[in-house]
Amino acid sequence: VARLSNVYGPGVGENTVLGRLMGQAARQETLHVLDERPVRDFIHVDDAVEAMVRLADVETPESQVVNVSTARGVRIGDAVEMVAKISGIPIHISEPVTSEPSTQLILSNARLDRLTGWVPQIHLEDGLEFCLKGPGTLNPVIAQKL
Repeated sequence: VARLSNVYGPGVGENTVLGRLMGQAARQETLHVLDERPVRDFIHVDDAVEAMVRLADVETPESQVVNVSTARGVRIGDAVEMVAKISGIPIHISEPVTSEPSTQLILSNARLDRLTGWVPQIHLEDGLEFCLKGPGTLNPVIAQKL
């Protein structure tokens, strides 16, 4: 069983935080998030696909759950700043609507590494830059393999 962290990539819907940010940037709207504090583990779709292909080749005697993730947490506010830097769009961050502690959702990819010897290659800022360039551009990590 492959458990995916927060997958993003070209054409991602706006039902995710990165999807909303990329949609706002594409429409030249001010980048807006409600809370910059949460920490999430974002993985580019090309890395997620590569992990799934490698996992399909693994023979194990029993079922296992494998996290497909970068194992790196990124604060939402930092992701907003990356999109702003790449797109040149201004930022608006609302005050958190709650005083409760922020959440962190980071998945370990140690089992993925142990089973396949592979770890994700695309860092968030590079992946966002690729996504924001628009359709028809080739991801540099994929280009190296061709």
